[in-house]
Amino acid sequence: MYNPCTRIDLRIDLHTGSHHQLHAAYAGVRRFLLGRGSVPAAPGYTVFTYDGTHVQQAAALGETPGDALVAGRHDRCDLVLPDDPSVSLRHLLLRVHRDDYGTLTLDMLNLRAPLELTLCDGSATHSLQGSGIVAAQLGQYSIIGLPSDLDPSSLPNSLPTNTPLGIPASQWEYDASSISRIGPRRSPSHASELPLSAKNAAGRLLLETQATETGLWLSADQLRRGVVVGRYTRCVGGTIRGLFDDVVSRTHLLFCGEAGKPIAYDLASRNGVWQDGQRVRRIQLDTKTTLSLGRKKRVLVTWEPSALADFTL
Repeated sequence: MYNPCTRIDLRIDLHTGSHHQLHAAYAGVRRFLLGRGSVPAAPGYTVFTYDGTHVQQAAALGETPGDALVAGRHDRCDLVLPDDPSVSLRHLLLRVHRDDYGTLTLDMLNLRAPLELTLCDGSATHSLQGSGIVAAQLGQYSIIGLPSDLDPSSLPNSLPTNTPLGIPASQWEYDASSISRIGPRRSPSHASELPLSAKNAAGRLLLETQATETGLWLSADQLRRGVVVGRYTRCVGGTIRGLFDDVVSRTHLLFCGEAGKPIAYDLASRNGVWQDGQRVRRIQLDTKTTLSLGRKKRVLVTWEPSALADFTL
């Protein structure tokens, strides 16, 4: 019997050559969009998945800060990828935002999971940021992201080769919506990388349980990368005895900078993230904020911005 609470981490490559499936996935998505015709939409990304047989329009992501999808095997994820045991229960967070050049980009942020994303050229990365057509293979699943306001008739016949991300729009010599511009993105910090000092810190996470209280300082760079809180040993709290509590998911909560502010994301956790008796999916952290992992307040996480830090996310 399948138990969704059991994490299976396969450290061998079961998907050699699976990047070729991306081209079939893109062809299927293109046929779907051309058959549907043009549908006006606000700027953002539409995400599709392909399991080798069927194309599914999964969801749309807008520019609203905090708008995000969690992808993984767990049935509570927004993007459920159930049939590949090498995909973690909560594997990726997908979000849309503007880069330093004002370009709309799609992030696929790895949530401390071992399996990498494979790109159309066969290269691998744990996390990525891309604009235009964004395509990556996760195990047996293809994930295709396309700008929501894209005219399907402008799609190229085949999946384009990746070009480097980071070129200002003024230097583009092509239709940005029909080109894959992808660059690797740094994944959330490992628990062992967190600083113990307030020097140059952007703020502090205070983790409180019935048995333990621990404060962890975070730099602006770590907030930009993201910090995952959970029972998994690579996450914040995973090595703290008091957090080995069944109320906390292996990857439960993500703190990550977006639009210049820290945002806390519930990672499709079983018992949820709560504030003042209300369950929250995401929350912008403008001031000192205390969240409960689970409704019964057995585990509390407090974000406290540093009054001394001068930083930009």
